[in-house]
Amino acid sequence: MISKNIYTSEFYDILEVQFNIEKTHTLNIIAIYRFPNKKFEPFHNILETILSTYPANKKPIILGDFNIDILKKSPHQLNLIETMTRHELRIINTLPTTIYNSLLDHIWVEKRIEILYTNNYPIYWSDHDAPHVLLPKAELSKTK
Repeated sequence: MISKNIYTSEFYDILEVQFNIEKTHTLNIIAIYRFPNKKFEPFHNILETILSTYPANKKPIILGDFNIDILKKSPHQLNLIETMTRHELRIINTLPTTIYNSLLDHIWVEKRIEILYTNNYPIYWSDHDAPHVLLPKAELSKTK
């Protein structure tokens, strides 16, 4: 694993990492925690900046607790969907991830990527479920 960047502020914590897999593939992951009830714009700005550094067809998997309910229409939800769509990303988990029937924990991948399996797993000590996804190795980026 090669850690790329850590971004932190009073609004979010973001970890951007790259995994080398069997010397032939790489997997870029961005893990996000957006603090609840904080301003959306600083988070949106850094997300836009990070996504803009990736070329088309080599976008990272983006996952984490966005604290934006993707199931409930709101300005933040619409803005997030528009940004991710513009970067050719789609959300792949569609079931609520909290006991409050909201989907706050997202997994976003490139639109072209085939998903083999997705589900949520309950976590005993949390009001959130853990989203789970299975991707085929062929969907990973080839190393140079």
